[in-house]
Amino acid sequence: MPRSGGVITSSSIAERDVFGSLVLGVTLAIAQPVLDLLSRNLAFFAAHRAEPFDVIGLSVLLAIVLPLVVAFPVTMLVRSAPRFGLTVYGLTLGVLATAVGVQSVERMVDSTAAVLAGALLVGGVLVAVCLRVKALQTLLRWGTFMPAVVLALFLVASPGSRLIATPDIVAFEAAGVGNPVPVVVLMLDELPVQSLMDAEGNIDATRYPGFASLLNDFTWFRNTTTMYQKTSEVLPAVLSGGPYQPDTEPSPRGYPDNLFSLLGGSYNVWAHEETARFCTPEVCRDQPQPGVLERWPLLLSDTSIVAAHVLLPEAASTGLPPLEGTWTGFGARVDEEVPNALDPPQEGEANFEDLLEELDSAGPHSLHFFHLMAPHHPWRSLPGGFRYPGDIGVPTEDWGWGEDQHVVDRAHQRHLLQTGYVDGDIENFVNVVRGTTWYDDALILVMADHGIAFTADQWYRAGNEDNIEDIAYVPLFVKTPEQVEGRIDDRPASLHDVLPTIVDVLDIASSWRMTGKSLLGEAPDTDRLRVFEGQDAVVLPPDHPPTDEALARKVALFGSGQGWEPVYRFGPYRDLIGRPVGELSSAAEPADVSITDAALYDEVDPGTRVVPALVRASVRSSGVAADSWLAVALNGRVVATGRVHDWTPEEAHFSAIVPPTSFVRGTNDVTLHRIETTGSGFVLHLLTQD
Repeated sequence: MPRSGGVITSSSIAERDVFGSLVLGVTLAIAQPVLDLLSRNLAFFAAHRAEPFDVIGLSVLLAIVLPLVVAFPVTMLVRSAPRFGLTVYGLTLGVLATAVGVQSVERMVDSTAAVLAGALLVGGVLVAVCLRVKALQTLLRWGTFMPAVVLALFLVASPGSRLIATPDIVAFEAAGVGNPVPVVVLMLDELPVQSLMDAEGNIDATRYPGFASLLNDFTWFRNTTTMYQKTSEVLPAVLSGGPYQPDTEPSPRGYPDNLFSLLGGSYNVWAHEETARFCTPEVCRDQPQPGVLERWPLLLSDTSIVAAHVLLPEAASTGLPPLEGTWTGFGARVDEEVPNALDPPQEGEANFEDLLEELDSAGPHSLHFFHLMAPHHPWRSLPGGFRYPGDIGVPTEDWGWGEDQHVVDRAHQRHLLQTGYVDGDIENFVNVVRGTTWYDDALILVMADHGIAFTADQWYRAGNEDNIEDIAYVPLFVKTPEQVEGRIDDRPASLHDVLPTIVDVLDIASSWRMTGKSLLGEAPDTDRLRVFEGQDAVVLPPDHPPTDEALARKVALFGSGQGWEPVYRFGPYRDLIGRPVGELSSAAEPADVSITDAALYDEVDPGTRVVPALVRASVRSSGVAADSWLAVALNGRVVATGRVHDWTPEEAHFSAIVPPTSFVRGTNDVTLHRIETTGSGFVLHLLTQD
C-alpha cells in the first residue's frame, strides 16, 4: 500500500490522524472514566495511603503515558507496514470505540444484549467512517490535546485536586484531657442488630454468648442507628463527630478534626483501619508510612481492576472483584481465593490477635481502635471456630438481590453462621479486657458500622423505606469507667454520638462542633429524629423499635433461642436431616451431577477447623425442575437440604451448608438426592454423578 508524505494514499489517512484518534480513544475509553471514578471515591487513595506524589503520578500515567503507549506503536506500525498496520489500527480503534459505546449505552438501556449490540454498532460505524471520511480524521487528530485536558481537570477541578492541594496533617495537642482513662473502640462491619436478637428483642445468649456477656457491665443502646450505607461514609462521620462530606478523602487531609488528631498529642494510639487512614504515622508510630516501592505495586494492580470494571459491561464484569469494602487488595478477591477479614493476615498486616496482645500495654493515656471487617461477606466461617473454602458471593450490580428468595435466605443463613464465628472473637475480647488491671477505669465501645438486608428484589446495602430496618439499625455497646452493671437503653441513639461520648467521658474541650450528643446524658432526647442517607434519605422515628418485620422474618426462618441447629436445618424438609438415606431411598435418577471441588471430601481433618461445609454442585438434567429440593447426604445420612437455583433448561446450581460436626476424619462420601413427597412421606432419588 503506497504512502506519500506520511499519508497512506489508499485510505487518505495521515499518520498524525492515526496517532490522534488512538490517543483520543484511550483517553475517552479508559483514562477519563477511571480518573472520574477515582475522583468520586477518594477512599481508594486513602486505603492505599497515597501521597500527593502518588496521586499526580497515577493521573499522569493514566492520562498521558497510557495513551502514548497504545498510540505510538500502532502509528509506527502503520508507517513501516501500512497494510498490516491499518488492520491493527482498525481493530484497536474498534475496541476503544466499543468501550466508549458500552459506557454510553449502559446509561440508556438495562438489557445486556442491547448494550453490547449498541456498543458494537457504535464501534463498527466509527471505525468505518474514520477510515473513509477525511473530515472526521482531521477532527480526531485533535485528540492529541485531550490527555492534557483530562489531566488538568483531574488535578485542578475534580475532588481529586484536594489530595494534592491540602498540606499534610499532623497531630496537635488536645486542649486538655481532664479525665485520662484507657479508651478501646471495636468496630464490626455489616451487622444488623436483629441478627443478634432472639424473638423478644434481647441478645440471643444461646447463639451469641460473647455478645450476651457484654450485658454484664456494658450498656446496650438497643435503638442505635447508623447514618450511611457505606463504611467509607460511616467511618469519617464516627471519627470526626460530624457529617460525611462527599468528594472528600477519608483521611486527615479531608477531616483534620478527628479522634486521632484530638488524642494524638497526649495519648499513645494504636489503630487498625480498613477503609480509611485517619491515624497518621506521627500519631500511630507503630504504623509508618510505606515506601513508594511498597505502595505502587498494589496501587497499579488495583487501578487495573478499576479500569477493567470501566471497560467491561456490568454483566461481563461479574467475575471481577467487586469495587467495594476496603477499596484495596482487589486482586486477592478472585474466585475461590477471595479472603475475608477472618482469614490469617498477610505479612505486615494487623489482625484481631494483635489487638488482644496490644491491650496488655494499655494505660490511662492509651487509645486502641480496631476495625474488624466482619461478619462482612464473603461468608466463610461457622460457629465454633470452623472455616470452609468456597464462596457463592453476592450480586455486584447495584447492590441488589435477584428474584429468588431462597438464594437470599441461604445468604442470610451464612451471615448468621459467620456472626456466630465472630461471637467467639467477642468472647475472647471480653475475657482479655476483663483480665487487665485497667478494665474498671476504661471506656470501651463495641459497635457495627451498618447492616445488610436479605429480601429478594431489594438492595442489600442501598437503604430505602423497604429495607431500612435491616441496614440502619446496628449494635452499640458502651462500658463507661467504673460501670459494674449492664443495662439496656432504648433512647434514640446514633453512631454520630460515639465521639461526643468519648469527649464527654475524657472531659475534653474539643475545638469543633459535633453533630451528635453524648450518650451519658440522663435526660435523653426522646423526640430526636435521625436521618439515614442511603438510596433514599429516610427519617427514622425516635421510638421505632428495630425489632419488627426484619426480626420476625429472621425468627420465622431460623428460630430463636435454640442454638444453631435451626439455622443449619431451615426449610420445608428440615425433618429429613439426621435420617439414614437407606430408610428413604427409591429409584436412582440418571441426572448428571458435578459436585464442586469433590476432591476436598477425600481428605477431611476436622481437627484443623477447616472443613468443606459449603456443598455446591451443578445439575445438568431436564428432570430436575427449577423448584426441586435436594437432600445432601454425608456418609449415608442426610445432613442438609436445599433448593436448586439459578436454573436454566441445561443446568441448575445448588448449594447448602453442612454442619462441621457431620464430617469424619479422612474420606467422606457426599451424595445428592432429589426429594419427592408422597402420600406416605418422603422418598429420596439418588442423582448419579459424572
